[in-house]
Amino acid sequence: MKLQAGRYDWLLLGIIVAVALFLRLYQLSSAPPGLSGDELFNAIDAQLIGSGNWPIFFEGNYGREAFFFYLMAASMKLLGSTIVAVRLPAVLLGTGSVILSFLLGRNLFNRRVGLLTAGLVAVSLWPVMASRWGLRAVSLTFLTALTVYFFHKAVYNGRFYHWLLAGLSLGLTCYTYIPARVFPAVLIGWFGWLVWRQRALARQHWRQFLLALLIGFLIFAPFGAYMMQYPDKVNQRINTMSSALTDLRNGNPATLGESVLGVLLMFSFVGDEKWRYHLSGQPVFDPLTSLFFYIGIGLCLWFAFARKRDATKWAPAPTYALI
Repeated sequence: MKLQAGRYDWLLLGIIVAVALFLRLYQLSSAPPGLSGDELFNAIDAQLIGSGNWPIFFEGNYGREAFFFYLMAASMKLLGSTIVAVRLPAVLLGTGSVILSFLLGRNLFNRRVGLLTAGLVAVSLWPVMASRWGLRAVSLTFLTALTVYFFHKAVYNGRFYHWLLAGLSLGLTCYTYIPARVFPAVLIGWFGWLVWRQRALARQHWRQFLLALLIGFLIFAPFGAYMMQYPDKVNQRINTMSSALTDLRNGNPATLGESVLGVLLMFSFVGDEKWRYHLSGQPVFDPLTSLFFYIGIGLCLWFAFARKRDATKWAPAPTYALI
C-alpha cells in the first residue's frame, strides 16, 4: 500500500510541477514586459563571466552574491543573450522549490501536507512572480529549502551522504542573497532544539552535524575571506538601509517601529505600494491562506514546545525518498 501511495503521490506531484512550469514559462519573454534595470545589470555581469573572469562577488548595483549569476551565464551560453535565457534560472529554481516543498511537507508532516504545500507554492502569486524575474532572491528560497531537507533527512535517516549534501548545500546558500549570512544560526538553533527535546538523536549525530557545518564553512570560506577583506563592498546594500537603526541610536525609535510594523502587516493586510516587482499594496497571503498561515505557526510552536515528540513518528518515509 505504501508503494501504491508513493506512485500516486509522484503522479500528483508531476501534475503540480507541470502546472508550476507552465505558469513560470508562459510568455516568459514578454511578462513582465522587457528587462528591469536590475535584470539588465545582472545579464551584463553574467555575460562577462569566463575567460579568466570568475568573480566571487559582484560589486556593482550595491553588491550581489554570485551563485545566481553563474546559472544565468550558463543559460545565456546555451540560449544566447535573450530575455528567456536571463530568466530561465529563476524558472528552474522556482520549480525546484515546488518539489522541495512537497518533500519537506511530507517528511515533516505527511504526504497530504506535502502535496498541498507543493500545490500552493506552484500557483501562489509571489512564488510565481519571483520565478519570472532574473533576480537572485529565488536562489535563496531554493537552497535554504534544499539545506533543510538534507539536514532533516540526515538526522532521521542517519545516512552519511545526507550530511555531506547538507554541508554542500549550506555552503552554496551563502552565495545566494544577503539573509543567507544568518541562515547557519537557524540550523544551529534547530540542533539546539534537538539537544533539548530529542537528546538521543542529538547525541547520535552531533559529530556529523559539526562535519556538515565544517563542509559548509569550507565552501563559504573564499567568500568569507572576501567579506573580511572588502566589508564596505559586501555591505553596500545593508548600509543603504540602516537609517532606521541610525534613528534608533539617536533616540528616535519611530522609524524602526514603522519598518517592523510594515513587515508584520505585509503578510495579510497590506504590501509595499511600489509597483517595481509586485502588485501595489498586495499582501503576501489572501484571507484564506492567511488563516492557514497563522494556524500553521501555532501548530509548529505547539509541536516544538508543548509536548515531547517521538522521533520515530517524524522520520521521513524512505520508500518515497528521491535521494
